[in-house]
Amino acid sequence: MSSATDFIHQYSVLCAARQPFAVATVIAIHGSSAAKPGAKMLVGPDGLNAWGWVGGGCAERHVCEESLFVISTGVPRILQVDLEEEVFGVGMPCGGSMEVFIDPVLPARRLCLADDHPLQVALAALAQRSDWQVEKTATDQAPQLDGVTLTDFPPPEAQKTEATAAAIHWLAQRLASERGRSGKSLRRVKNMANALLPPPPVGLGRPCLLLLGHHRVNEELAWLGTFLGWHVCLCAPPGAAASYPAEIERGHSRADLPHLNANTRAFVATQHRGDHTSLQRLLSAPLPYVGLMASARRTQLVLELADMPTAPAALHAPAGLDLGAITPFEIALSVMAEMLSLS
Repeated sequence: MSSATDFIHQYSVLCAARQPFAVATVIAIHGSSAAKPGAKMLVGPDGLNAWGWVGGGCAERHVCEESLFVISTGVPRILQVDLEEEVFGVGMPCGGSMEVFIDPVLPARRLCLADDHPLQVALAALAQRSDWQVEKTATDQAPQLDGVTLTDFPPPEAQKTEATAAAIHWLAQRLASERGRSGKSLRRVKNMANALLPPPPVGLGRPCLLLLGHHRVNEELAWLGTFLGWHVCLCAPPGAAASYPAEIERGHSRADLPHLNANTRAFVATQHRGDHTSLQRLLSAPLPYVGLMASARRTQLVLELADMPTAPAALHAPAGLDLGAITPFEIALSVMAEMLSLS
């Protein structure tokens, strides 16, 4: 069995055990080091080497200790391993150093629902989209997450749309709470001021979600929008729409933006290609929400290019809520939860 095949086999065994573990990979070496870039080690939930090798015993012990921390936080990190100093490093003066990327692998969340009213149906769909494991329980049993009864579960909602919105809010705030984040607007968290004038009022008609650019986050936002029953319109290069829900409107370009009215929420993820011109067009219309996928620094640059000394009140950039979002679905969830908070 080759090393690659053996790695895949051992990785699969650990996944099947539904226990957290970590993958440690040497990504760079400086000077003398026994392990070379690409060397891997699987670290089990007990902090021991389950497979592989990243160097001598002291280096292995150091990586295993850090892997336990990474498993506990669920956040990847790059570890600097000093192989040069006997006292200040890891106890083996090899005359070099190496960088090790440690990536946690956590078992899928397990959500147990009775699935007997629209709210639980909506939450089950959202959880599956987020790669959670969803199981059905007896109708008289309280919802559970990873074996713990959910005491903060929202009450049933009468209407499907209300239930779906409530499920999105609940899941977003749950992620924020578990990750120690505020759940507030990213723009507020980063102390980025908007104009004092209020944004345009939200329209009373059927909401429209206008997505600019082809991006994995836009794919997830399109799914969330259609799941909510919104009208979704995509403005992206030809051929990009194949991975989006079939029922969305498409075929428009950024030069021909439709639905610029009070019922529309727009999100720009054009990967910084003409963002400022898109914002100028969108913010000149009475849209209550215009989101931009960008860092705080990139946002300031785009505003300067758009000749906007102060961000208009309708602009949410960086877009989304502070959830500690990692995956495209979680980023989209944070943006949709922010959009829903306007209603």
